[in-house]
Amino acid sequence: MKRKIIAGFMLLILAFSFGCSKKEEVKGPQEGSSIGSDGEEEESAGPNVDKNLLSVEVTLPPDMAGDLSSFDREAYLKENPDFSDAKVMEDGSL
Repeated sequence: MKRKIIAGFMLLILAFSFGCSKKEEVKGPQEGSSIGSDGEEEESAGPNVDKNLLSVEVTLPPDMAGDLSSFDREAYLKENPDFSDAKVMEDGSL
């Protein structure tokens, strides 16, 4: 009886070891793969990223911007090098 149990466990272990170590063979390119018909990878231009993804446009209302009658755009951009542009709107906002 013990021999049958031990033999059963050994067969079970053997079956699991074959099942876990078997590698799948790919016979041809699958749908959605980037391998061309001649076996070479297709050239890609890189990931598709939106331009100015990290750029933010902020409008300060006239109450927060204060008096902008003497606003000098060039001096303001020199003081704040992280800003790419600044302009005073018609309603007094920045």
